Amino acid sequence: KRNGTQVKFILGTWPDMTLDDVQIKAANYRKLIGEGIDPRDYEADLRKQEENKRAEDIRSSVTLRTLLDVYQKSRESFNRGNAPRTMKDREKTISLVYEEWMDKPIQHLTKTVLTNKFYEWTSQRGAREQAKKAVRYLRSILNYGINVHEYMEKNPCDIFKGQIDTGTTLARETLTTDETDEFLEWIGRLLDPQAKAFFTRPPYNLKVSEFTGAREYMFFAIILMLLTGLRRREILQLEWANVFLEKEEYQKFKAEGPYFWILTSKQKEPFGIPITQNMWPIFRALKNIKINKYVFPSPRAGEKGEAPLDNERGCYKVMEKVMPVDSLVYTKRYTAQLLRKTFATTAFTIGMSISEVEIMTGHRMVPSGAKVAIDAYVQRLADAHRQNFERVNEALLNQVDIPDEVYEEIMAAEDSPLDAFPE
Repeated sequence: KRNGTQVKFILGTWPDMTLDDVQIKAANYRKLIGEGIDPRDYEADLRKQEENKRAEDIRSSVTLRTLLDVYQKSRESFNRGNAPRTMKDREKTISLVYEEWMDKPIQHLTKTVLTNKFYEWTSQRGAREQAKKAVRYLRSILNYGINVHEYMEKNPCDIFKGQIDTGTTLARETLTTDETDEFLEWIGRLLDPQAKAFFTRPPYNLKVSEFTGAREYMFFAIILMLLTGLRRREILQLEWANVFLEKEEYQKFKAEGPYFWILTSKQKEPFGIPITQNMWPIFRALKNIKINKYVFPSPRAGEKGEAPLDNERGCYKVMEKVMPVDSLVYTKRYTAQLLRKTFATTAFTIGMSISEVEIMTGHRMVPSGAKVAIDAYVQRLADAHRQNFERVNEALLNQVDIPDEVYEEIMAAEDSPLDAFPE
């Protein structure tokens, strides 16, 4: 009896249990009851122990290779971190650094193992950046295993917190407002009409060929990459038919101000960008030297007749030759990605959210909601973000004050907002 009420138990069913099995089980139940233990609680504890054992067996059988594969597939589902280049780099890095652990249970990846492996790669192999990247990837993979599948209780990568800076100096390279100011100042000097006569003499000794018409277009492209945060291809392939610079052009579509639109290079979606007060003189200068349908035309299109510039890299080489060693930006490695990340970081430092910055840089598209004419759609996009682009441009051109500690805080963050803006 339990609380004065007789309790009945079903011991089993035939033929699953024999009569002998039932008698043994009944005797065990009487013993438990005599000890004040409810047989039902006893059975529940047994089931729990069996479940825990099965779970432990599963956890102990999950290898790093298996978890990596599951994680890679999950990135496609979440539509995050699934760019082909990222997926390939993640698999290659993990397989290389943790080669001897790939087919062992992830429980074998202890803090001691990971610390020893990190120092092996940083000291013996001299590949510090590779080791740091491997830790970042592994931390995310194990966190996924813990949070989604409960394969582990704690992430052994936590040993690196506060002990080793696993951030990558390459991925987080960007320009501060002071560096941006000087960067643009040097571009202005090289665009000056007297630049050829000045920089072809000592101590600069540039070649006359380094002041071709193509260079001028390249410098203007660099400035717009910085002020828009767009990708190289998106800027260089811009056509005048998609630029609405004059009042009669943009008012035709009831826009608040000048704008242009592109097809994003990744999503192939139309995207409208406002032409800010700081962009407008650049477009005006480019329109004055217009030679064909491209805003940044190639002077050597050959048989194609009309073609855009292939790249802007020639300008970076010229800048590296003329800038003094003590320049703020002398040691920076100039790329279109540096300019894109500088735009994104500057937007973030002045208080914009990651989602806002992603939309402004064409990294994440805003659904149109309905099938509307492209002209109306891109005009609405441009006007919706006009104020934000104006604010970022003012910050980039050092027209507003951003304390140095704001940049330092972002750069020191474990999960840098810069990581969200791949090329």
